[in-house]
Amino acid sequence: ILKGLANFALQWCLQNGKSKVVAFSVRLKKPGSYILKVFANIFTLNLSFLTATSQAPRALSEILIYMTISKKIYTKAFWTSIIILSAYYLYRAILFRFYKEGIGQTFWDKQFFFIFHLLTAILPLTLGPIQFWNWFRNRYTKWHTLLGKIYIIGSILGGISAFVLGVLQPYEGSIVPVVILSILWLFMTIAAWVTIRNRNIKAHRLFMIRSYTLALSFVWLRILSDLVYKQNLLFFIKSEEIKDATYEWMSWVLPILIVELFISWIPLMKHKKNFR
Repeated sequence: ILKGLANFALQWCLQNGKSKVVAFSVRLKKPGSYILKVFANIFTLNLSFLTATSQAPRALSEILIYMTISKKIYTKAFWTSIIILSAYYLYRAILFRFYKEGIGQTFWDKQFFFIFHLLTAILPLTLGPIQFWNWFRNRYTKWHTLLGKIYIIGSILGGISAFVLGVLQPYEGSIVPVVILSILWLFMTIAAWVTIRNRNIKAHRLFMIRSYTLALSFVWLRILSDLVYKQNLLFFIKSEEIKDATYEWMSWVLPILIVELFISWIPLMKHKKNFR
């Protein structure tokens, strides 16, 4: 009965509640009002009181619409920020590597690997936002699949070239973080491919989030570099080499830990299992 009431309430809200958003913020300020009770109970599937008031479906519709609008705004702001930061720091990275510091004396003295890494790693960087776009994924499944294959190929080739560049690093403190980053990036990408081959969509999505987070490590690296040298973030570290190695570790360890917190650890803590 509760499941039936839940489905009926949700369908009613979707069909009739699209123009009832304004009153939400006002009613939410009333402590103990029915809208707070609806909010507290509806998401735990305790819907037995829905038949007691005719305004409960309207309250539920206002909550759902408000939450949907807020989520869309935050999502657009997040992806806009990611795209702008990626473009800006990619431009700066190309200027630094190809025009300022250089890419090696000869073709095989890292010139090939820098160019190869740029051409391959730019694929997952640009395709990531498209692949996570729900509208595109739901309407153009074949294109999503094709671009996903290109993303995986680009990530694997980019991860291999990153591994080689990490081994050939002239800075000793940067070798280990870059090598481990490239191995993790390869693993997360291959795991995303294996899980979708096994039709495990949930696991595929989580591994893709991890893969794209690691693909963006160069963005986090340059943000931290600006914070360290322009804002004196690691002021307590005097050695320049140790400072460089520290923020290189931070550039991918911190983002992947934050991602794991939201996609894995917090959901696991919230999960309740009934033992019978």
